[in-house]
Amino acid sequence: MVKTEGRHHTKLSDNNSSLNTRIVAILYQYRAERESKVQKRAFGELFNGRKKQLGILVVCAALVLWGCLYFDVRLAEFVTEKVGSGFLLSRLISGIPDILLLLVGGIAVFSWTLFLYLSLRSVRSRNLCLLEYLGCAVPLAYVLKEILKNLFGKTSTRSWLLDHKQFGFHWFHGGGDFSAFPSGHMAVFTVIMLGFSRRFPRLRPMCAGLLLCLATALIVTQYHFFSDIVAGFYLGLIVDLLVGRALSFMFRSNLEPCKPDPTMVHSKDSEV
Repeated sequence: MVKTEGRHHTKLSDNNSSLNTRIVAILYQYRAERESKVQKRAFGELFNGRKKQLGILVVCAALVLWGCLYFDVRLAEFVTEKVGSGFLLSRLISGIPDILLLLVGGIAVFSWTLFLYLSLRSVRSRNLCLLEYLGCAVPLAYVLKEILKNLFGKTSTRSWLLDHKQFGFHWFHGGGDFSAFPSGHMAVFTVIMLGFSRRFPRLRPMCAGLLLCLATALIVTQYHFFSDIVAGFYLGLIVDLLVGRALSFMFRSNLEPCKPDPTMVHSKDSEV
């Protein structure tokens, strides 16, 4: 009788331990799936799907080509006629300081500082995803636009106002008067607006409106041609896609160590 009761007790403990193991595994799987959904919302691509991405590429490339061959100069001439070249070359407009580098540095430092602070305090929030995204995407957009400006060497609008014959690309001779393509302001602010519109979907119309206002301001003040702005916008989309996929991949890989070890759970239950 004692042996029978001992065997029965052992079977019950084994069944309980295996049941506990399954419950823990299910809970961890549920947690991983839940956080994966949250992460997809945070780092998910607003322009998901290869067909959609290819369509955006074709449209942007066509607009850039149309702008360089036809629309850039005509739009710039129209703005100059309506606004006046004297006003565009005045100190009020030409003297506006370029604080894009300071803005990028400030956003990067603020994002990573707040991200580390909240992480050390074990605060779990989707705002962490936004901070991590901005800390990576904004500096990357700035670095890439600098590389592309030096590569293309397109004439700036201000140089074109002084000499209309200078319009065009000066390959590998970027800098100074040949640093208009692509628009760095448009690239950086596209990344910022995409990050906020993903975190706060209700703000998407406002973010789109702000980007449209920025593009209009850059054209009216003759800081960029039309094609520069389109190229800057598409550069922001590429950076958003790259950073979003990289952070999403890193998050999924970090979930792997969180999975429970069934042998450890079984051994703990057997000890009890």
